[in-house]
Amino acid sequence: AAGEEVRALGVSCALWRADAKAGRKETGAAEAEVARLTERCARLERMGREDRQVRGVAEADVARLAELLEAVGREGRRAGLAAEAELAVLAERCVQLEGVGRKGREAAGAEVARL
Repeated sequence: AAGEEVRALGVSCALWRADAKAGRKETGAAEAEVARLTERCARLERMGREDRQVRGVAEADVARLAELLEAVGREGRRAGLAAEAELAVLAERCVQLEGVGRKGREAAGAEVARL
């Protein structure tokens, strides 16, 4: 009976050792998976920081471009107003010159008639 009990204990010990070995393998696999996931999280965090930096630079570029376009628009409106004023002056001058030309033609016609 004692031999039976020793043999049963030996089998139990062998099973416990096998369980412990399998547990260590599982623990090692789990630790490797945790390390892999930790590295992946760190990589994703770096990518997120880089994306936020790039997005910040892009947003600043867009804001600068909008300011430049607004400035160009203001300058264009100013130039357009100046051109309109210049055209009005030129149109008035043309009217004056037409009047002078008409008077000149009338005077020339009168001179020819007199001759």
